[in-house]
Amino acid sequence: MMRRVYPEGLGDNGISFEGFWDWLRADPDYDADLMFVAALGGDVVGLCHCWRSDFIKDLAVDPSFRNRGLGTFLLTHALTAFARRGAPSVDLKTELDNVKAQSLYRRLGFEIVERVNG
Repeated sequence: MMRRVYPEGLGDNGISFEGFWDWLRADPDYDADLMFVAALGGDVVGLCHCWRSDFIKDLAVDPSFRNRGLGTFLLTHALTAFARRGAPSVDLKTELDNVKAQSLYRRLGFEIVERVNG
């Protein structure tokens, strides 16, 4: 699914999924309990993974499953998990031109605190 969402590779350097997975599991902020996956028939169609530091690292939905509420469901599930952990707030970031994601985040109560170019 990550290859379908990020066909050019993960991150700014085009890292492979295998490299990404190794990097992710080695990060001290990674917590498997904060990895939320949506699957259909054994295929992953969406995921939301978060850091222990009350940060949404990635929210990704397979292109063929977009516009069905899956992103909203995954993000809401993550926010509920953070609330249960007592998180006073949750942060995330997105590209400046990703207006669709920004619309979702605003609908769920996120506010812009900083815009950074480049």
